[in-house]
Amino acid sequence: MVKRSTTGPTNESRMSNLHKEHLRDAVDAVHALLNDGTMSPTAIKSAYDKVFKKGRFPELKGKMDPRFDTTVYPRLPDLYFGKEMAAASETEMHWKDAKELADLAARGSPLTRLLAAYIWKRGELGRVKQLLSGINDTEERKTVEPMDGTKDQERDDDGPAVMWQFGRHLVNREINPICDQHTFRAFVILERVQRGAGLDFNQDKYATLRQDQIETYISWWKKIVSNKAFPQEEPERTESIYFIDQLLFSLGKAARPPRRQKGK
Repeated sequence: MVKRSTTGPTNESRMSNLHKEHLRDAVDAVHALLNDGTMSPTAIKSAYDKVFKKGRFPELKGKMDPRFDTTVYPRLPDLYFGKEMAAASETEMHWKDAKELADLAARGSPLTRLLAAYIWKRGELGRVKQLLSGINDTEERKTVEPMDGTKDQERDDDGPAVMWQFGRHLVNREINPICDQHTFRAFVILERVQRGAGLDFNQDKYATLRQDQIETYISWWKKIVSNKAFPQEEPERTESIYFIDQLLFSLGKAARPPRRQKGK
């Protein structure tokens, strides 16, 4: 009996030549922006619109589409950020488990109860604890294990460390960017290109990031936003941070290969 090989196709082999061509163009454009260009909001937005314009990455559809959808992820108002969030976490938000969180939400406004009910239906009340840990900037989130045990490898679920970092972002977006599988993938690609190693199409999914990976990404990101070509005065600085994060998100998402075809 012949033993079947367990080695599947590489990520690169699942990409069409057109996909690779568009990804190469996008990487080159972002690399040039980070190294040679003025990273004003207008310049970053122009680079984004060029490499992710309609017609680019036509095989990546639906949830695989790399374009940042502001109807799904509208820009968070400034009221979401700052010391008020941290102060509230210390005085108003205390719970030890999902049941206590649900009980706490039940005493809130109708909107609070609606959103908590939705999170409950998703089975993700426990995830909110990691968000709060990030807001408090505690050291609780070091594990790499997923919280809900899901085996669905095609879902873009954010792991505990990603939620922890998002909590830190809500307190101070100036030094704590959002870091997820897509922005981290963009970092891996660009860091390699910046070293002169060339573009590697065989990127991992990075669905569950470790805390040390997130810290490495933050260090790299801080070098970008502290560059003399990056605006240092408001409101241009905040605008550039917002657009550079979108650009990195879309670049990393575009580097994911199409889903495997059933039966292949």
